[in-house]
Order: sequence, then C-alpha cells, then structure tokens
Amino acid sequence: VPPRCQVSDDGAIGNDDTAAPLTDEKRVSVTVESVNDRPIIGRRVSRTRQINSYDGGLSETKTVTDFEVEPIDKSLDSLCFSLVPSSQAYIDSCNSTNALSGKAYIDIDEDTLFMVGPEVLWIADVDSGEADRMPDPTRRRYTCPPAGDTGCRCGLPCLCGIRPCACDIPEVCQGNAGKLLVNFQVDQGQLSMYPPPGRELFSADEMTFLTNETEVDLLDGGSMVPCPGDMLSCMRNVSRLSIRTSLANLQLALEQYFLTYIGKPDFAGLDVLRIWVSDAGMTDDAYNTTLVAQETINIRVVAVNDAPVATIPNRVLQFPKGQRCFSDFMAYIAVNELAMLPACFDRVR
Repeated sequence: VPPRCQVSDDGAIGNDDTAAPLTDEKRVSVTVESVNDRPIIGRRVSRTRQINSYDGGLSETKTVTDFEVEPIDKSLDSLCFSLVPSSQAYIDSCNSTNALSGKAYIDIDEDTLFMVGPEVLWIADVDSGEADRMPDPTRRRYTCPPAGDTGCRCGLPCLCGIRPCACDIPEVCQGNAGKLLVNFQVDQGQLSMYPPPGRELFSADEMTFLTNETEVDLLDGGSMVPCPGDMLSCMRNVSRLSIRTSLANLQLALEQYFLTYIGKPDFAGLDVLRIWVSDAGMTDDAYNTTLVAQETINIRVVAVNDAPVATIPNRVLQFPKGQRCFSDFMAYIAVNELAMLPACFDRVR
C-alpha cells in the first residue's frame, strides 16, 4: 500500500464554522528494490545498546543486549603465536584468561579437539535468509544478464536436480531458494561437521555434503554432487568440508558446535582454516550475480611434552621358542592393547 498524505481544513473559512471541510490528498509511489548483499564472515559477539523512545521523555531509555557480527581481527595472531602459552606474557597480551572475548585465532594442544562456535566463526547473509522465508516462489525473478554460451541462461527452467550449477548464474529450483554453498578447508588437520552428544544429525535435505563431480574445483566454478550413501565419509575427519544448506541450518550448526578441528596425529605447528561462502546468486527475491565471501582463521597447534609411561602386563606371556615378538605402538596400538605383533599377542595368557 503506497503511503498517503491527507490534509483537511475542518471547514474553517474565517467566521463561518458551518462550512463543509475541504480536503486534499496525495499518494506517493514507493518502489523497494532488492539489494544483492554479499555474505558476511566474522565472529558473533554480544553488545549492549540503548533504545530511546521519542515520546517527550515519557518512557525511560532501555538497555538491551544484542548480537552483532564482528570482523575477524588478526592483529594479535603474530604476537600471540610467538609466545609460550603458559607464560605470563601470553596471559597478559593474549587475553588467555578470557580467551573467547577477544582472540580471533585457534590455539590448542596437539591431538586436542577444538569446537568451532559462534565466538570464533559466524556466517550471515541477509539475502539467503529472506529468500528461505519467502512464501510465494512466483515472486522470484531473474535480474541477471546472460552468462554466455556455456553458462546458465536467465529465465530458463531450472534443473530441479541435486547439483549446484557450475556457472555464475545458478539453476536453482524452488526447494533450493536461499541455499548457501559453504567450503571449509585446512592443511594440517581434520574437520568434522557432526553433531556433538545430545544433538541430532541434519537430514540430507537440510544439510547436503558435496564432493567434486569433475576435476574443476568448487571454488573455480566446478560442479558438485552429493556424497554417496549416508554422507558420513564427507562430514567427519576430512581436510575439506563442502556443504549446501540454508543460512538457518548453518547458523544452528555453528551454535551447537557441530564444526570441530583437530590436528593430524602428532602434528604441532601452524595451520589455517579457510572459509568460503557463496550465495549462489540469490538476492531477496531474484537470481542475480553470485557473490562470494572468503576469510581465514589462523591456528596454532602446540606440542605437548608428555612423560613416558611404563607398564607391566599382568598376564603371563608365553611364546614358542624362536618366535621374535615385539611391540610397535605406531603399527599395532589399534590392533591390541599391548601394541604387540598379532602373531605373538594371540599366545598371551
């Protein structure tokens, strides 16, 4: 409904108060165009702000607490990574006593699982959230130029399939409106997007884990297909996570600490978590030029000087004469509790 401005003189024409009132009315046409906003990658932080009521001072100013997205500040990374984590200098300079309030990096011991939550990583995108809530799919239109001879064409029927389009202009169906393409990647560790105890796994429709269909990388416009089966092999202990999901499900997963990082076995040193988010061309109500956001979070994995542990088996070890028996914790710790050559362990009584 366009705004309307109406004025009446209430019949006032000098000293005659019986005259009929005269009125005039104007209507102002307003067009609200959708804006193709880029996804935002940062940290979710709590902030207090004041709300004023413009009613002549009748209402008191209210103080409320809201969340906002803060950019990932790497200004402390170089200093803090040069300090020993247990040192007083680290505590004083790197805020380690309240680590989640200011640090924008990940600092963990070797072989330690780190849960990546909103205080470390948060992803927002106004367009995809609005598109996901849009009740009438017929309002969605194309505002993009043609993508070329080998690309997707604006206005053509969508595939209604299961794979994101490899070109700039997506072939998106009603069920995928507002879906984001998200990629997490590390070099010296393993990532998982898996529910912690007490949380439920997202269905394949709610969160689809993807794998390359060709040798062309997703970040270079390559086509992706859903991982086969129950997708567990693509969501746990991998160096790269590629996901198609809605903004609401992605933020819920971050809030519930689905995303975890752990260094490779016995790894100590520096790593980087690289985050890439694409809006797949979705604006508030239209398909437009695809916008991408990229960010990195630095990681330090600290070596731990563990004391050696000597144990004595409480069972009799009986081996045949001439049998060479030994323990190799690197090779056999997953095979038996003594990490012993299997042919020998079978004879332990």
